[in-house]
Amino acid sequence: MPRFCSIRTTIGKVLKTFGPLPALRRPLGRKGTKRYAKEVPGERVQMDTCKIAPGLYQYTAVDDCTRMRVLATFHRRTATNSLRFLELVIEEFPFPIQRIQTDRGREFFAYCFQEKLMEYGIKFRPIKPASPHLNGKVERSQRTDLEEFYPTVDIRATHAPSASTLAKTVRCARLTPNSAGGPSSATTPR
Repeated sequence: MPRFCSIRTTIGKVLKTFGPLPALRRPLGRKGTKRYAKEVPGERVQMDTCKIAPGLYQYTAVDDCTRMRVLATFHRRTATNSLRFLELVIEEFPFPIQRIQTDRGREFFAYCFQEKLMEYGIKFRPIKPASPHLNGKVERSQRTDLEEFYPTVDIRATHAPSASTLAKTVRCARLTPNSAGGPSSATTPR
């Protein structure tokens, strides 16, 4: 045993030869995410659909500047329902819409929907595939609805509200603050 104690390790030899090493630099943490908000109301409106229950879909539109949102529920996710929702969004927002940003859902790429956007002079901006973070405001809004609102409503009950009644209830729902810094107590327009 005494023989092993007298042998110097390789690391010890290197440290003695070259002196102590400088302190290691820790890798920098993740860069802060770049938050953005458009400066003009209606400059960009994020739009998306979300499945609430079998046969029930929520359409959501959120303005990038004001964080105002419009919601509606439909029994199917179709181009016709997307047109109805577009009409509702144009009617509800108190400002003109310049651009609509959506994911690449089939309901938004239908010819009738695209023609209606051109008729209104609204630009269409689809986000890149598999990039829901680019539509983050509307995605977070839908997640909050799924986690906080819909558990309080019994959708499957025989006395369940119709899709239009549910949309009116959701439309009056209170916005919650998110990490993007939206208004904490603003309500959506009726």
